[in-house]
Amino acid sequence: MTIISVFLLWMTGGLGLLIQDPPANQEAPAPADKTTVPATRSDDSNIQGTWCVVASKDSGRTAPPEALRDIRFVITKDKMTMESGGRKQESAYTLDPSTSPKSIDLTTNGRTKPGIYDLQGDTLRICFSENTDKRPTAFDSQPDSVNDVVLTMKRMTPEELDDAKGDHAKIQGTWKVISAEDSGRKAPDEAIKNLKWVITKDKITYKFGEKTTELTYMLEATKKPQWIDLTEGDLTTLGIYKLEGDNLKVCFPEVPQGPKGKRSTAFESKPDSVNDILIILKREKP
Repeated sequence: MTIISVFLLWMTGGLGLLIQDPPANQEAPAPADKTTVPATRSDDSNIQGTWCVVASKDSGRTAPPEALRDIRFVITKDKMTMESGGRKQESAYTLDPSTSPKSIDLTTNGRTKPGIYDLQGDTLRICFSENTDKRPTAFDSQPDSVNDVVLTMKRMTPEELDDAKGDHAKIQGTWKVISAEDSGRKAPDEAIKNLKWVITKDKITYKFGEKTTELTYMLEATKKPQWIDLTEGDLTTLGIYKLEGDNLKVCFPEVPQGPKGKRSTAFESKPDSVNDILIILKREKP
């Protein structure tokens, strides 16, 4: 099972789908070893916040960055909620910082998965076993090992959270296309004079000629340049955007690259480049 499958399982039934009831003759998972270091409850407060996944390994295989960019973990005093693509999966959790490594138990749909964690400032690592109910012993993802799935997360700053939330609200509205270029060729004004984008919280709709196109989109405002993913059916185009008040620029490849493809890198239009389609828009006032 790939790390992507693990995430999907966590979200659609969560870790509970990974957890099987142990056979009658199987002993309960053993706790991590206790240490002589006094327990501290500071982790209970320090772990709270919003975390983005920056690295993930499953049985030694590293997940591509594109698969992780939209995943967030929102941790409160007693709940850990995984968010991705508008879906959420909530788990209860408990920490035991007195063990070595420190222990975390995640409970989803009444079933508990034992893991380990390491919290260093704004970096959090969690490790759990994909196929067993045994507690991992180290943060080294290996095949056929209890040290199986390792997630590395970074705490999101208030500024990053504001940017991520703000652009989703600010980009909504009706936008008039004032300039469009394809492979360095500028579209004539006559061709775009009636072209508009209508952007809602999750869709972009535009009409060109007799054809109306509806796309879903996703923003990643914390990237530089900022990312926009445009999806029509099964095809996803990886673009970039810049939103400044009532002005919006979007650049993307003409041919959809898919989730593992190449993304535009600059607001320019050149032939045979991922910086292919450049569209400049201005917000229409009500």
